[in-house]
Amino acid sequence: MKVIYKSAETRGKQNEIHAAIRLGLVLEIENGNTHEKSYMLNERMVNTLLKLIPIENMIEYDGELNVYTCYNSMVPSLFGEGESEEEAKESMVEEAMALAQDHIDDPSIFSGVLNEIQQFVMANLALAGSNKDRVKEILNIG
Repeated sequence: MKVIYKSAETRGKQNEIHAAIRLGLVLEIENGNTHEKSYMLNERMVNTLLKLIPIENMIEYDGELNVYTCYNSMVPSLFGEGESEEEAKESMVEEAMALAQDHIDDPSIFSGVLNEIQQFVMANLALAGSNKDRVKEILNIG
């Protein structure tokens, strides 16, 4: 079983590639012109890696403004506000989906701002799209 493919080879070997990934192999795809490499892995591996990342959410209450703020330890500028803790969490989920869409629309926005682990989390939020349950799972919001 081959684990390193040139980009041009992948077009005709998608079934073979997906079968290998399902079995747990991590495949490397190399651009023949730029020699940049990408890696493909299965969903179970991605979910396991996400669970290893310490993602915490903190909630603070501002008595003067009578507002709760929920913010995330992993992704800077990701926060939500509301009149209750639950509203603040829901607001943060909506903000996460908006940030993920920004990431899809222009990935360079976060380039050089987020480290690789933060980019991995953002990429998974982008993959979650508008699936609120998946976004909550990624952000460890119960």
